[in-house]
Amino acid sequence: MVRSVISGLAALGLLIAVPALAADKISDADAFAELKARAQRGDAISQWAVSQAYDTGKYGLKSDKGEAFKWASKAADGGVPDAALSVAHAYESGEGITADPAEAADWLLKAANAGSASAAFELGQLYDKGQGGLTRDTVKADTLYQGAANLGDRDVWSRLCDAETTGDTADWSRAVAHCQKAGQAGDDGAWLTLATAYANGTGVSADPLKALDAYRAAANGGNLPAMEALARVYHDGTLAPKDEVQALTWHKTAARYGSMPAVAALAHAYDTGDGIEADPAEAARLYDILARSGDTDAKAWFTAHPKTSQAEIARNTVTPGHMPSGQILYAVDSDDPRFQTLDLARYYQQLVDTTYPQRALQDHKTGAATVECRFTGQGDLKDCILVEESPKGYGFGPVLARIADRLSDSGNKSLWADRYAGKTLRLSARWRP
Repeated sequence: MVRSVISGLAALGLLIAVPALAADKISDADAFAELKARAQRGDAISQWAVSQAYDTGKYGLKSDKGEAFKWASKAADGGVPDAALSVAHAYESGEGITADPAEAADWLLKAANAGSASAAFELGQLYDKGQGGLTRDTVKADTLYQGAANLGDRDVWSRLCDAETTGDTADWSRAVAHCQKAGQAGDDGAWLTLATAYANGTGVSADPLKALDAYRAAANGGNLPAMEALARVYHDGTLAPKDEVQALTWHKTAARYGSMPAVAALAHAYDTGDGIEADPAEAARLYDILARSGDTDAKAWFTAHPKTSQAEIARNTVTPGHMPSGQILYAVDSDDPRFQTLDLARYYQQLVDTTYPQRALQDHKTGAATVECRFTGQGDLKDCILVEESPKGYGFGPVLARIADRLSDSGNKSLWADRYAGKTLRLSARWRP
């Protein structure tokens, strides 16, 4: 039937010419031959590609370390940094060439000079440890480490800090300077490492002042364990004189970052008036957060206070979507007209849509967080608590807490005070890159 239809169409001259099918994909052999021809004409990138093909067995080739080394050497001479690093590794391992530590070091230097951060770091390690036939030279090592950082290795100081403060590789004579550089580059964990070491006298002489400085640097960088540590320090009077005001300040900061122990400490303080004016309503709000997280002591607190109901706390919790649209914000922090006539829900969504945690964005992470704050009698938001965050460690919770600050700064305070004083505002958000 199909054949007869086609024959009929042909007879009527109605068949449309069909373009010839695309040629079959080029074979591996032809593709490699073309690549190798370019390499033989002196193209350094092609030479490096040929080397990788021999190394991995691409294009159906049998792996040949000798050929891989030969073509990597050509590419390295042509200025390809990764090729020079590959040659260095070959001289280190003896794959494709006789092992030669001195040649390996020379090629690492060539690779570093060509722009390889990895080569600069590896050569720094050889000088640092006096390996590869090199005399130990920590000055040269640090110069190379800095070179690696300048070439884009953001984590060089952090790796050194970790390696030099743990296990068999610990070397505190080098760690202090490297951890400080890591901290200055934004690694709050490095500051915490130094703080713990100075507090406990681990690897260094105990120094309460240096410990406090490092704890503060870590906490100011967003490190939650450092915040909790500072709260304990001031509560217990260990590294500094006892100071309940400072302790409560750091408990509040830690709670803002999601520390349930800090929330528990604040709940107890508001309940008992320990170091702060007693506030039964705020204590109940905080115990409710703890109970919802599964804290058995908080659940027991509600059992012991039957007149305080979690259901009532839930009824007194509002979200932006449930607040009347007529409550226009005074967005004094922005000249953007989009932000000057929005109700709370729309303004909040604008803030979420235009704010993304930097680390999460770099790693293409999706995330979510929930923050709860209390309306004051003046129409402000206070004691914001991070109650949920997923995944942790990417900054979703802290970003949402800062958005809460923006809302507080821009709110219609007289209206909020009249209608919401004492109630809880719950903010939830999701981010997708």
